[in-house]
Amino acid sequence: MEMVTGMLQFTRTLVGGTGLGVADTALRIALRHARGRMLYGEPALALAPVRSLLARGFADLLVAECTALAAARALDVARQRMALWSAVAKYVVPALCVDAVDACGEVLSARAHLREGAAGGAFQKLVRDVAITPVFEGTQLVQLDTVRAQLVSGARRRAGGRPEVPLPLLFGFGEPVTPVAPRDQRPSLTYGGADEVVDLLDEAVAELGDDQELAALGHTLLKVRDETRETLRALGAARTSDAYEAARRHCLVHAGACCLHTWLRRREALGGLAADRAWLSAALRRVVERLGLPAGPDREAEERLVRRLEDLDDDDRAFSLVPLRLAPRSRGAVPV
Repeated sequence: MEMVTGMLQFTRTLVGGTGLGVADTALRIALRHARGRMLYGEPALALAPVRSLLARGFADLLVAECTALAAARALDVARQRMALWSAVAKYVVPALCVDAVDACGEVLSARAHLREGAAGGAFQKLVRDVAITPVFEGTQLVQLDTVRAQLVSGARRRAGGRPEVPLPLLFGFGEPVTPVAPRDQRPSLTYGGADEVVDLLDEAVAELGDDQELAALGHTLLKVRDETRETLRALGAARTSDAYEAARRHCLVHAGACCLHTWLRRREALGGLAADRAWLSAALRRVVERLGLPAGPDREAEERLVRRLEDLDDDDRAFSLVPLRLAPRSRGAVPV
């Protein structure tokens, strides 16, 4: 059981890479189509609804990336938490990538359903590829049941669960870590009751300082976190609809917290897009919207994200917070 659990913690986490790659390519296809497609005497990209779809799809991709990077990093520096975090990542990342691809499909309109035309009909293959990621290594319902069970178990141990993983280490993407011998971090059946990503959200929100808009979004996440904990504490081990909904909301709070921690810990080191407040504003709003709470669009942030997409595509770089250059031939691989 320990070996199987440890294996799943890796596979559940790393399957997110497939979704991220598909969403990146889908956004690239949709962006290039919108830049070249003429409507009403101007490129389709000039239309506000098209720009909003691309910006929101990009924001979904960035939320997924923050969640996936933190989980992948934790495989090295916080394996004792992966019984919970791997299931959260497996639920969040594929779902967000599917939504990002769906937004790109709306931009492509009828061409999203053709096996010719935009990008040589490659979009349909991407739709099929991303559709398997929420199912692979356990469906979304399986992940929610795992998250529910872990949180219920953790609630019983919370009094003894103390933060052990420094956030600068967990979110130090790109910084080397001391190799860990497998015996030093054996897979665990439970996460131990401490969840640094969500437990330390209070400190992250406090660090936002005078940015009232971002702080308000952060406080919304804190409120949902506390409500979720109360719900699960009251329900105990019962597998009710409310319990699964609480698990879903916890996953979204975790994703939002990953965005905040990434912003606070890595924006200066990563630079570029990562240092642009626009991505965080749009990302947190997407999370809050999925929680069913009012967030209101940040039109200025969406405009900046679309311009970032254009700049990254022109420079053959990944649609990522991490500055990754693609091979120059990638431009010819995705024709308009």
